[in-house]
Amino acid sequence: MTIPLTSLGESAVYEAKEVQLLLSKELVKLALDATEKRIVTEWKKASTIEEREFARAKLAAFETWVLELKTLSERGSRSS
Repeated sequence: MTIPLTSLGESAVYEAKEVQLLLSKELVKLALDATEKRIVTEWKKASTIEEREFARAKLAAFETWVLELKTLSERGSRSS
């Protein structure tokens, strides 16, 4: 069965709006902030170069993931 493109587009807008709603929740904002702070603390407390690099890589991956969520949520704003 093939889904019409309009349905796929409507589905993407709906999903983007769901992500917007999720990111607007205070609890989610607090969780994202706490996660970032925890990783930064991990980096600051690292005793070896390898531990620092691992924490830096985790932070970069986390920031990329958050940016992807924010970008996805903005698609819903542009489609409204």
